[in-house]
Amino acid sequence: MDLLVFAHFGEAQAFINDINTCPAGRPVLIGKSGKHAELWKGRYYLLITGEGIEYAMLATVRVLSQYREISRIINLGVCGQVDITQINPLAIGTAIAIRNVYRESNLAFAAKSFTLNRYADLPFLDLISTEKRVNDSQHAQFLAPCAPLVDRELWGVAFACKDFSLPCYGIKIISDFPSLERPSAEKICDTVKSMAIGYSLQLYQQYANWPSLTATSPAMASSPLSK
Repeated sequence: MDLLVFAHFGEAQAFINDINTCPAGRPVLIGKSGKHAELWKGRYYLLITGEGIEYAMLATVRVLSQYREISRIINLGVCGQVDITQINPLAIGTAIAIRNVYRESNLAFAAKSFTLNRYADLPFLDLISTEKRVNDSQHAQFLAPCAPLVDRELWGVAFACKDFSLPCYGIKIISDFPSLERPSAEKICDTVKSMAIGYSLQLYQQYANWPSLTATSPAMASSPLSK
């Protein structure tokens, strides 16, 4: 069975609206903070972790530990494009499959990165999961040489998949360009939230094309310096 992992309810709402999906027992406790993730079950398991690498990693580990019938994991959601200097920057609303995922914290990159499984029908690009939201062009410019895309959770999901030797996929929709000057971080979030149902439906359609996924190897650890 598949485990679909989302950071936010808005990204998952088209899946939750599936009439065969319902809450799966008690909430998933994450760590000692008392924070809970939400787990739903239908023809797949659906996990909403909350925003952040650690939350995504801990929630995914707990679910994989409890539900051994899960055989592959797909992180679906939105991402930002930090590198818009390329000749043909991707448009907002473009669906992307993630190839390698890196982790950044306080302007430093983690030693481990993960290579994900291939989703054959989409462009295949690298992504950085960051500890903090990318709200200014200086932060975006620092990240851009490593990977063109940014999110807040995929590295944590991939870390959990590696521990369980399970295949991991990342499917993202580009929702914003953090490297562009904006009036405020709040307005970026408001814009993404207003488009959430459209992005969720787009992700749902991508998942509906599941037979075109081609399995390769489970997420493997490597160094971001090896690129």
